[in-house]
Amino acid sequence: MQKTVCLLFALICCPLLAEEPSSFSDDYGQFRNHQTHLLSTETQALRKYHFVLVEGYMNELIFHYFSHNKKALADSGISTSILAPPSSMSLTLSLPWLNSQFEDIHSRTKKPLIVIGHSFGGVRALATIIKYPSLISTGVVARLVTVQSSVNGATTLDASNGGSDLFKTIVSLLKFSKVSTAEIQKLILIAFVQLDEEQQNLVSTAVYYFKASVEPENLGLLYRNSAINNQILVGPNDGLVATRDMTVPYFGSTIGSLHGDHTRFVNHREGYAFTLALLRHLFRTLNCKEMIQPPAEP
Repeated sequence: MQKTVCLLFALICCPLLAEEPSSFSDDYGQFRNHQTHLLSTETQALRKYHFVLVEGYMNELIFHYFSHNKKALADSGISTSILAPPSSMSLTLSLPWLNSQFEDIHSRTKKPLIVIGHSFGGVRALATIIKYPSLISTGVVARLVTVQSSVNGATTLDASNGGSDLFKTIVSLLKFSKVSTAEIQKLILIAFVQLDEEQQNLVSTAVYYFKASVEPENLGLLYRNSAINNQILVGPNDGLVATRDMTVPYFGSTIGSLHGDHTRFVNHREGYAFTLALLRHLFRTLNCKEMIQPPAEP
């Protein structure tokens, strides 16, 4: 009887738990048009967590990375840290580095972490929690959101033989590490398959993917040519990453998809509304899943 009451209460109070990802785009539109705001119940619940924003590849060349996202979190009273893995650090070597950073931040803040990784930052973060699933089982990391991350492989680079000439020149001059589908899949998909069932369930529950794509003609010169080439070679993309690579089909869940280029939601003012929509989604899923848990048997 108790279980039935608990489940009915959760379904009534949390109807959005099983919604289609389109609800995220609806929330984003409302926040962007100033038609809604976060409720105090939402912000109070989320202040129990510490947010960690992980920057992506070539972060050294991007000014104001996550600035609007961080402001949205600060305005909501939510504590935040930003990590910028050096682009010269390989994916493999970044995993123990990130693990140490997560452990240290958790130790200092005494709060479970919600990690948001953009682009290759999301790849690094996902590979880290798969290599160190105890981060989840011990409560260090509560959720990971990857934002336009090539978690299923860098097929745009593969298809273009390593990227544009400009991209290759920058990587060579600044001695950045190279990105490959083989390494990504080895440290994410293959490593996930090697986890035991309990660890797989923990990781799958904790991981959310956010996707984006854009029509090449709507892009500036920085992304337009690569987006056109990528459209021909690998299909829909955000100018840099193929949309199909932004999720791993075997685990995790997609929170939504929007129209935008590769940095639209982390380096432009749209990042503010994006973050508020993400906070609402996290509130719904984190709190509803707790309510759905049946009470312990006497």
